Amino acid sequence: MRKTKDPIRLRRRAVANGNTSLYLDIYVDGKRSYEYLRLYLVPEKNAGERQKNRETLQLAEAIRAKRLVDLQNGRFGFSDGSRHADIAVADYIQAVVDKKKTLDTRSYGSYASMLTHFRIFCGHGKPTFRDVTEEFAGAFADYLRTARRLNTRKGCKPSDNKDMPQLGQNARHLYWVKFKSVLNKAVKDKIIDRNPCSFVGGIGHEEVERVFLTVDELRRMTGVECRNPVAKRAFLFSCLTGLRKSDIEKLTWGEVSQVDGFWRITFRQKKTGGLVYLDITDEARSFMGERGDGKDTDLVFSGFYYSDKMNFAIREWAAAAEVRKHLTFHSARHTFALLLLDQSTDIYTVSKLLGHTDVRTTMRYAHILDQKKRDAVLSLPKIKIEK
Repeated sequence: MRKTKDPIRLRRRAVANGNTSLYLDIYVDGKRSYEYLRLYLVPEKNAGERQKNRETLQLAEAIRAKRLVDLQNGRFGFSDGSRHADIAVADYIQAVVDKKKTLDTRSYGSYASMLTHFRIFCGHGKPTFRDVTEEFAGAFADYLRTARRLNTRKGCKPSDNKDMPQLGQNARHLYWVKFKSVLNKAVKDKIIDRNPCSFVGGIGHEEVERVFLTVDELRRMTGVECRNPVAKRAFLFSCLTGLRKSDIEKLTWGEVSQVDGFWRITFRQKKTGGLVYLDITDEARSFMGERGDGKDTDLVFSGFYYSDKMNFAIREWAAAAEVRKHLTFHSARHTFALLLLDQSTDIYTVSKLLGHTDVRTTMRYAHILDQKKRDAVLSLPKIKIEK
């Protein structure tokens, strides 16, 4: 008698940290899918680890048995009416990435990198939305926690990443947020009923040091030449306006006007899409240069574009001004926030000027100011006369 194959089998797959991931291989009606259990076998070096692996395998087998019963009772996976359950998740993400490349170039790179990591995570498998369970989402989060940076050299394969350093905490957080965002879109597109990422412990954001300039440092840099003059003007302009590099890149002369004797720029933020009316000082206006016969559509900072090369030029310029800080262009925005707070500007006004949609984002700058005040008090000279 021919033996019938079990439609749900427990499989194993080695992961980067040396453990073995357990997952279910499900083959129903000629279609294969996978469920990642977020259960791992560890290398057995002692009796305790062998016992732990036995218990993990028992749990995995219990889940497999439950899934088999659910399948037999018609309760497993998507309902029979689902038309989109067999869409490959990677193909769906690719469509999102392609759209970002055209409509949202700012976030395109992070979505594309997330997709590359997702493909590495999937290996040779091609999971569909039938596989998108809490366990699956959790397994991808676990992958990101140990993943390595991508080797971007031409012709590199996923195996070439093994010698790369691990992803930083904020990179892990970013890719997890992008993955969650894609699944939210899948819910809106009625491909899945709910986003399983919402039921999985996410990957937190790590607070990073905000590098900013003092007034004295800013003045010193203003008096020193930079080998990238347009980067210098744009950086100083950002220090006095708080504009993001993406908004400075696309700022046109048609968005600059004089209102009641004040200079004003009116533009739509690239990041949030919000319309902003921002009055600027005469000094900030001076860093924009002369318009001359420029058309409304001409760029104010023509030739300015953000790159690592530009950041290097800024740090080189800072070193010439004897400013020993690891600056990036975004440090100008931090400087603007701290200059305002140092002048006792209330936090809500600062938040509006920075274009933040949530004042809690702006509150992070207040912590820096508290530290500055603390350092100032601790620097007071001693007045007690030693006997």
